[in-house]
Amino acid sequence: MATYPLRKELKELDLPLSQIYLDPNNPRFQTKDGQVVPIGEIANEATQEATRKKLIADFSVNKLRASMEVMATFQLIVSL
Repeated sequence: MATYPLRKELKELDLPLSQIYLDPNNPRFQTKDGQVVPIGEIANEATQEATRKKLIADFSVNKLRASMEVMATFQLIVSL
């Protein structure tokens, strides 16, 4: 097996939060009642807006971005 740095395949791209598709069923967003958004409603603009508002209100967007940047530096292990 060889390692392959994923970051070589990625390029930096700044996007406004409104252009990022968010998964409202991400465990970070789960409520105590465990309510799940049906698959057919995830892409709805109202669902996406509510998820963006929750992300901004409950989580540090800059912290999340930093976490994503760290994850992008991990290497993928690929079979040759």
